[in-house]
Amino acid sequence: MRLNIITFLAALFGDQLACQVEFLRCENRLLRKRVDKQLIRLTPEERYELIKYGKALGSNLKDIISIVRYYTFLGWLRNSKKGFRTFPYKKRGPRRKAPETRKLVVEMAKKNAWGITRILGELRRLKITYFSRSTIANILKENGIPPADQRKEPWINGLKRHYDTLVACDFFRQWIWTLQGPRLAWVLFYINIRTRRIKIAGISRNPKGAWTLEQSKKVFEDDRFTQGGKQILIRDLDCKFSKEFDKYFKEQGFRVFKTPKHSPNLNAFAETWVGKIRKECVNHFVIFGMKHLEYLVNEYANYYNTKRPHMNLGFMPPDESPPQKSEGRIRSSPILGGLHHYYYKE
Repeated sequence: MRLNIITFLAALFGDQLACQVEFLRCENRLLRKRVDKQLIRLTPEERYELIKYGKALGSNLKDIISIVRYYTFLGWLRNSKKGFRTFPYKKRGPRRKAPETRKLVVEMAKKNAWGITRILGELRRLKITYFSRSTIANILKENGIPPADQRKEPWINGLKRHYDTLVACDFFRQWIWTLQGPRLAWVLFYINIRTRRIKIAGISRNPKGAWTLEQSKKVFEDDRFTQGGKQILIRDLDCKFSKEFDKYFKEQGFRVFKTPKHSPNLNAFAETWVGKIRKECVNHFVIFGMKHLEYLVNEYANYYNTKRPHMNLGFMPPDESPPQKSEGRIRSSPILGGLHHYYYKE
C-alpha cells in the first residue's frame, strides 16, 4: 500500500514537472522569435551560471538549449573543467568607423570624383590608417555613390572650376516706343562669372558684326572687369558674333566657347541676368526711345554692381562697397525713380 502511494505521488509530481518544463520551453520559443535576428551576448558570469545548471542534464541539454548552439556550450564546459571560471568578453564584428571620417570619405568622393585608391591615399596622408579599400568601398555603396569611372559629373561642377577665367556675353532685346511706333532694340552685355560684375557694351536697333566687335573691345579696357589674365569667353551662335569677333579675341589670348543651339543653360549666368533686369527693371516701364532705354539699363547695371546684394557673394554687391556703420540712423535713397531703394546708415 505504501509503495503504491509513493509511486502515485512520484507520477503526479513528475507529470507536473514535465508540464512546467514544456511550458517554459514554449515560452522560451516565443521569446526567441522576438529576438531571432539579434545576437545575445552573455557575460562571463552568465555563461558560468548556464554551465552550472546545464552540465547536470548531460546530452539531454542538446534538445533544450536555444540561447547558443549545443557545441558552443560544450566548449564552455571544457574550459570550465580546465579551471577557467571566467571567459574573455570581446565585442565581435568589425568596428564601426568614426561618423566624421565616414562623412569625409563621402565628401571626398562627391567633391573630387576620386576613386577608392585616391581616397585611401588621402586618408593615409591625414594619418587615418584604420580604413581599408573594402571599408571605403562599402561606405560609398551605402551612400549610393558608384565607382569613379561610372560617375557623371554635373556640368556646373566643371564650370565652377573655371570661375576665375570665365566671361560670358549675350544680347537681350527690348521693345521701345518711337515716333514710328514700337521698335526692337538690342542690348549687348558682358558678365564676369566669378565677380558677377556686369558691363553694358552697347545698345542698338540694328546691331551688325562690326558694331558688336567695336563695342566689345571697349569692355575689356576696364581692368576691374577683366581683373587681369586671359579669359574663356562664352557666347551663343547669334549671327551678330562674326568670325572677326572670334578672331580678335583669340588673338588677345582668349578661348571662345560657342554654346550649341537651344542650350541656354550653357550660358546660364547671362540668361539669369537677363531675367533679373526684366523682372527688376524694364518690365516696370513704358520705354520711350533709345535714350530712355540706355538710361534704365545703365542705371540698373550700376545698381546691380554697386548696391544690390548678391547671395552667392555673401550678400554683398559685385563691386566693393564702403563698410556699413555699426550704429546710426538708417537712411534710404531711391533707385530708378523709387522702383528700388538703397538702405544705409549715417
